[in-house]
Formats: sequence, structure tokens, C-alpha cells
Amino acid sequence: GKGWIDCYDPPMQISPAKDTFFGIDNVREHDTQTLFVDDLYKNIVLDYNHTYKWEDNIDLYRYTVQSEPQYDNASLWPPNAQYAMYGVSGVQNLTGCKGIPIFVSFPEFLAAPDFAANNSKMGLDPNPSWKHLPYVDVEPRTGAIYNANKSLQLNTFIHSLPFNYSRRYENVSQINADRTEVNRVAFGDKSLHWIADGLTVPMVELSECEQLPSNQAKVFSTDVIDTTQWANRLEWIGVLAGCLFAAWCTICGYQMAKRKQQQQPAQLQR
Repeated sequence: GKGWIDCYDPPMQISPAKDTFFGIDNVREHDTQTLFVDDLYKNIVLDYNHTYKWEDNIDLYRYTVQSEPQYDNASLWPPNAQYAMYGVSGVQNLTGCKGIPIFVSFPEFLAAPDFAANNSKMGLDPNPSWKHLPYVDVEPRTGAIYNANKSLQLNTFIHSLPFNYSRRYENVSQINADRTEVNRVAFGDKSLHWIADGLTVPMVELSECEQLPSNQAKVFSTDVIDTTQWANRLEWIGVLAGCLFAAWCTICGYQMAKRKQQQQPAQLQR
């Protein structure tokens, strides 16, 4: 039904996850946010990472996608049984939602060491960098995303290619029997012939990068940040003016009382 993702068992409720707007004045340093991602059919947990100054002196909070326990398998994190994550940790199983064996990971199998162990066979970096971890930068006053790198990698299973292309193979055991040392010498150490059957390999990396245009950032800096700073200054000016007025009233009252005391003896002498 509406507000639920029913390809999971049990179905996943989208609420209270956000979409592309976190809410006005609704983010705090060191908090955790939840974002619904359509392509993943899932609510994704984001952890606060750090605060930094962006263009035109705008403060942004960086949130990165949580890797643990969010992408741990169900043995390590039982709540992930709902998403059929029974295999190796580090990937999300979308087979039930897509109807075909599709698994989603960070680029180059980042945070999935059991899969990254085969990176060198596929021309990928054997030591994926954490700079590829997806992130969103949120402006804390408006709750809007000003800068983002939403990258993910779609993966599937493949099987080794047989050596004898003219021969018809009835089953996998016959293909395995064809992997002999003679064929290794004849054909060379070709990765697609010698990989393990059922190896998870990337099909495509999807990247959605967005950034607030500089002219809009400048308008925000002028209209919102400068206005807020002036409002803060006026607040302190009001406090200072109030203190000065109170001091003036105190001095005036003291002077009037002192004058009255001086006038009383003179009146008595008359």
C-alpha cells in the first residue's frame, strides 16, 4: 500500500524517512538522519560526519551513508533479515524487488572486503578509498541538500567461460573438467575463463552528483545568513540598550532621591 515497500518480508514502512528535504531547523551536529532512496527501495541511514564552510560562508553538515551495521548480513545484524541479506556483508540484496539477481554496493565494493578481494581480477582498485562513500551536505537552517554525491554500484553473478567454444556443455561439471593445465598454457590465464563460478561482479556504477549553483548560494548568503547575523546583532544591541536604559533610570532615581534629601533640611530650617 501507499507508504510501504512490499517487496520485503515484512513490508518496509517509508515514514518517517525524508526525501530531499530534512525539515527547517531539523538537523543537529552529531545526529543521525534517514533518507528514502527510490532506486534502492529502502530507507538509508546517514551519519553526521563533520561541518565545513562552503561558498559565501555557508555552513554545511556532511552526512555519509552508514556502512555498519546497515550493510552487515543478517547474522551480524538480525534486522537485515527483513531485506534478505543472508550472504556476505557489504551489499544490499535487491533480488526480491527487481525479480533478477541484483546486488547494490558502494563503488568498487567499498566496505565489502569479501567482495573487494576479487577487485584486481576485474581491473578495480584492490583498496577502495573512503572518498567514494556517498554523502549529502545539508544546510542546517533550511534542511535542504546543497551538495551531494550519491554513487552506487549495481552487481550480479557471472560464471566462467568454457574454453572449447565448439563443444556443447550440458552442465557446470563439464565446464570445470575443461579447465586443465593444457588449456591454461594454450589460452593463457584469461580472467573470464578462470574465475570462480558465482563471482559477484559490477555491471554499472550510477552516480548522481548535485550542487547548488553559485548565484543561488550568494543569494542565500545575502538574504538569509546576513539577515540572521544582523538579527543577532540587533538582539545584542537591544540587550545593551536595555542595560543602558536601566543604568540611566537608576542614576536618575539616585540623583532625585539625593536632591530630595538635601531639600528636606532646608525646609525644616524655615
